[in-house]
Amino acid sequence: MGATYEYTGNLTVPAMIHGAYNAVQFASAYLTATGGV
Repeated sequence: MGATYEYTGNLTVPAMIHGAYNAVQFASAYLTATGGV
């Protein structure tokens, strides 16, 4: 994400990537815990 910031010069881009990564991790943990997967 640091490289993304250096490439774009915009903090919003790595923040959005970080949020998307967290959402995927949360969804995976939730589906595993509830037996969805």
